[in-house]
Amino acid sequence: MDYWFLFYNSLFVIIAMGMLWKGADVLVESASQIAASFNISDLVIGLTVVAIGTSAPEFAVTISAAIMGKDAISIGNVVGSNIFNLGLILGGTALIREIQTSKKLVYRDGAFLLSVTVLLYIILFGFTLSPKASSYSIEIQSPYSLSDKATADLTTQINTDFPQLNNSLKTQLENASENENIKINHFFNDKNVANSKITQYDQIVGSKGNFNRIDNVGNLTGTDGIVMLVLLISYLIFLFIKKEPLEEEEISHEPVGPKEWGLLVLGIATVVFGGHLLVDGASNVARVFGITEWVIAVTIVAAGTSAPELATSIMAAWKGKHGMAIGNLFGSDLFNILGVLGVAGLINPATVTMDVHGSIMMLVGQVTLVIIIMRSGWRITRLEGGFLFALNIFRWYLDFSG
Repeated sequence: MDYWFLFYNSLFVIIAMGMLWKGADVLVESASQIAASFNISDLVIGLTVVAIGTSAPEFAVTISAAIMGKDAISIGNVVGSNIFNLGLILGGTALIREIQTSKKLVYRDGAFLLSVTVLLYIILFGFTLSPKASSYSIEIQSPYSLSDKATADLTTQINTDFPQLNNSLKTQLENASENENIKINHFFNDKNVANSKITQYDQIVGSKGNFNRIDNVGNLTGTDGIVMLVLLISYLIFLFIKKEPLEEEEISHEPVGPKEWGLLVLGIATVVFGGHLLVDGASNVARVFGITEWVIAVTIVAAGTSAPELATSIMAAWKGKHGMAIGNLFGSDLFNILGVLGVAGLINPATVTMDVHGSIMMLVGQVTLVIIIMRSGWRITRLEGGFLFALNIFRWYLDFSG
């Protein structure tokens, strides 16, 4: 084990956490002042400007993964982040300070988030709770461990089989890190054909177990992406047209100027860069211990890209800005589904497996549970926050235990 590698990446995680907390403090304060100057509530600014700003890490990671054809990270990051936002972050924030809710937050924004989450399920899997495999792919397990000769022979054969890849697979194999898996970007309609190719590739590398068949049960297309982006833009326009104040005591702010706008940009940049450092550091540490790519996506990467939301929501709740605390999380989840996955679908259509199905089912249940809790007594108590927090810690345990 490379202890220096672990040390440096652990140091990056600590530095990133400091950046996130300070950046979130600046972000919340400047965003609130700007919101007040435009007669926009903390809830609306949390649902829009702050949510989009803190979702930038998810956007960067998911789009990069989509370009590289890493569907597990591309979709898993968004789904994992959304679950993390409404479980560990919302629950943890309520543990620190009870959060007040409102009818508008529950019936308008909560209902819309639930509708969008159900829509995502329908887009990916259709109107069935038991999706079946519609196509098959091949994944190369830990290509980093293959010899140079095996990698060269395998690349030659795959490029012969699928000339449309244009040597892109060769670049991926050459740059693969330890414990990273790479999917061949080709789909088989027949399971037996996919199995025969795996047998052929086993013979080329001279061993078994280096290839895995992936059963795809759903997909995200470019058309789906357009629909999702249109919904997001329509919702944002609606929020800014209405400009409805949150039903809570508003805190007065001083008039804003270039300083506040500059601090807003600085705050967003700090939490985004801090989130990037955290993702890199935590993912590198995870790979050292042999954690799989899917588990990294829905846990470590999801938590890392959600770190800005964590810092922002806790800071907002601590300052008594309940609208921004929850609005940031709801807005981030909406932007992740409609914006991030919408763009990802336009860039590179993705396929999903039963792992994703289970996670999205949990996400639908999570959103439903949060809305029920918010409606009950029009607040999220420390006890309810602790329940949400514990539930998601248990989910992490299940993910890591396989």
